[in-house]
Amino acid sequence: MKKKHPDISAERLREVMTYDPETGVFRRRIQTRRSHPPGAVVGSINNWGYVVFRVDGIHVSGSRAAWLYMYGRLPDQYIDHIDGNRQNNAIRNLREASAVENGRNNAGKGYCLDRSGSGTRYRAYIYVNKKQINLGCYSNENDARAAYIVASKTYFGQFSAANRPPASSPAPSELERAIGAA
Repeated sequence: MKKKHPDISAERLREVMTYDPETGVFRRRIQTRRSHPPGAVVGSINNWGYVVFRVDGIHVSGSRAAWLYMYGRLPDQYIDHIDGNRQNNAIRNLREASAVENGRNNAGKGYCLDRSGSGTRYRAYIYVNKKQINLGCYSNENDARAAYIVASKTYFGQFSAANRPPASSPAPSELERAIGAA
């Protein structure tokens, strides 16, 4: 993975921040500015929905910082959020992934309404190595989705979007509450 900017060391990160591996929230250990007291939750949400913050003027991704804090090294390639929530930096929700693996668990549904031919039907498909594989046509949406889920688990294994926990509307995270209050 191409470096965009310098990296912070694990030692420096641990010196200036604390990290809660259960919640994924970073807090300041030391005061760096008058507006940044010790214990303050750090981070903001960037345009892509990821938690970001600065350490010594260096932009840091919350997920990469969590990995660095816990394992003492940056990941070799990418960090994948297992549940698909880019703001959930709890260590149990993060895993190393290649670019291909990281893209496999996107939220694409894998089927579409197909009105060509006779009648209305649903066509299921999956993309593997940039090639579309036709999974068949089905009389209802549930069957088409089921075909996609089976194929997704077969081709993508643990990186299948079908392996994600069910979507829910949890209470706002500590970071979201802190950002909302600011």
